[in-house]
Amino acid sequence: MKTVKLASAGIWHAHAKDFANRVKTIPIPNCEMAAVYDKDPGKAAQWAEELGCKCYTDYDALLKDPEIDGVMVTCATTEHADLIIRAARAGKNVYVEKALAATAEDARKIREAVHEAEKEHGIRFVMSDPIQGGAVLAAREMIEKGELGKVLLVTARNGHDNAFRDPVLMRPFQTPAESGGGAMLDMGHHAVHIIHFLLGQPVAASGAFLSVNDYAKETGVEDFASLTFQYADGAIGIAQGSIVTPGFTGELEVVGTKGILHYSRPTGLSVMLSGQEKRIIPEDELPGKWQSPQVYWVECIRDGKPAEQYGVDEACELVEMIDAAYASRSMACAL
Repeated sequence: MKTVKLASAGIWHAHAKDFANRVKTIPIPNCEMAAVYDKDPGKAAQWAEELGCKCYTDYDALLKDPEIDGVMVTCATTEHADLIIRAARAGKNVYVEKALAATAEDARKIREAVHEAEKEHGIRFVMSDPIQGGAVLAAREMIEKGELGKVLLVTARNGHDNAFRDPVLMRPFQTPAESGGGAMLDMGHHAVHIIHFLLGQPVAASGAFLSVNDYAKETGVEDFASLTFQYADGAIGIAQGSIVTPGFTGELEVVGTKGILHYSRPTGLSVMLSGQEKRIIPEDELPGKWQSPQVYWVECIRDGKPAEQYGVDEACELVEMIDAAYASRSMACAL
C-alpha cells in the first residue's frame, strides 16, 4: 500500500502543530510526516527537529520534492491564497485550516486554481472545519424531512474566552495583516459553516461587530460578532463568533413552523414539535459524526478516490458569506 507523505506549510496557526503531530497517530495506515516549511528559519528548524522530518525555508523547493504527496496549509490566513495556489499548480494535494482565505476575492482565485489542478493533476482538496457532528446532522435530517415545518430561523454560536485566558495565543488572530479579520473569520467560521450546511447560500448578509479587549480595540478587529443572513425563501440565519465569552461554547437552534430544535454542549439535543412535549434525544440515537477532515483527506489520497466533502466550493462560499457581512460592518467599542 502506498505511503502518503505529508508536509506542513507554516507554523502560524494554533492548530499547525496539532495537525502535524496527529499524523504520527492518525488512525489509518501508511501515513508519514515528511517535511515542514516556514519562512522563519529558526521556527522551521525547531519544528522539523521536533517531528524528525525534513526542513524547508524555500516553499518552491518543498513543492519540487517528488516525495511529498500533500501539503497542510497552516500559515497566516492572509498568505493562504499564495501557498494554496502554488501547491495546487505543483500538483500537490491540499489540506487547509479554515478560513480558506482572508477575502472573497482570494477565495475565488483559490477555487479556480484548485479546480484547474483537479482536472490537470487529480489533486484532492479538503478544508479543516469538522462541524458536522451528530446534532448538526440530526438537524439537517429533520429539516429535509419537513419535521420542523417551514424553517424560519437557524442560530449557531461558537466561541471561547481565550482573548482573556491566553491573549498571547490570540494575538495573531487579532492582527489584521496576518488574520485578515477577527473572531468571526476564525471562531465564527464554524457557526457560519453550520448555517451554510443547513440553509445553503444566502441572498443577503449583514453584521455587527464588537471590540471588547484592549488589543482588539488597538487593531480594530472584532472579538465578538453576530452575522445575519437572509435567504430567498424568507429564512434567517444568525451566526455568532466570540473569543471573549466564558468557556468553550457551541450552540444550535432551529425554529420552524412545526417545531424547535435546540442543542448545546452541556445539555445535548432537545426537540419540541407541535402538540408534543419536549424530548431529549440521547447521543446514541443521533446520526454518526462525519469522519475527521484530516483522516478523510489522507484516505482519499491513499485510496485514489475523489474528495467530495469539505471541498473548495463550500470553503469559498463560506468566505463569501463572511466577507459580505464584513462589507456591512458596524463596529462598536464596549464600555
